[in-house]
Amino acid sequence: MSNQIEYRMALLPGFGRVRVPAHLTDAEVLEQIHGADQEATPKKKTRKKP
Repeated sequence: MSNQIEYRMALLPGFGRVRVPAHLTDAEVLEQIHGADQEATPKKKTRKKP
């Protein structure tokens, strides 16, 4: 048995028309995209003044 995922076309702001898994809402897809960006970006390191 193969696990096939159904896709649908979605219009996402900043990405245009994209194929996304049918079981996810547009909001869930955007949350995953933005969440991945936040995790990949390192936090800024600031030095304390003596």
